[in-house]
Amino acid sequence: MKLSSMFLLIVLAPTLIWAQSKKERNKVAYEQTKKLVDSQNFIFEANRALPISGSSVSLITNDNYLRIQGTEVDAYLPYFGQGRLSALPGDGAIAFKGAPLDYNVRYNDRKNKITIQFDAMGKSEKHQVTLEINANGFTDVIVRSMNRTTISYYGKIKMYQGERY
Repeated sequence: MKLSSMFLLIVLAPTLIWAQSKKERNKVAYEQTKKLVDSQNFIFEANRALPISGSSVSLITNDNYLRIQGTEVDAYLPYFGQGRLSALPGDGAIAFKGAPLDYNVRYNDRKNKITIQFDAMGKSEKHQVTLEINANGFTDVIVRSMNRTTISYYGKIKMYQGERY
């Protein structure tokens, strides 16, 4: 009996230690992501676009970004959906630059999730933007517009250092 208990302890101890370390690592990553969001100096780069109708599109070779720097937002996100008007402005991408309207950040410390919501004005349309950020910075960006079908993007946020765009 003692031998089997000792064997179970030796086998299960690393698993218990790994589970605790993973939880702690996740908490540390979440705190770092919170600091990045609080700095209001970060950039989101998508690696996938997910139109509401149709299959996902790889954006690895396409330039795209959504930058938040202080009280300014700046975005260029390729659009792969349906426009509700006869023609979409410019090259059809979702693009805006300027001060966001109704900028709101919510932290869910229990689930290690951050949600940012704001409205942004493009050249001819208003966009409702939601960023759902997990502990490691992986992010879903959802863009709603009056003139287009909803589209979401998947990627990661990182500190903006002015190296691009």
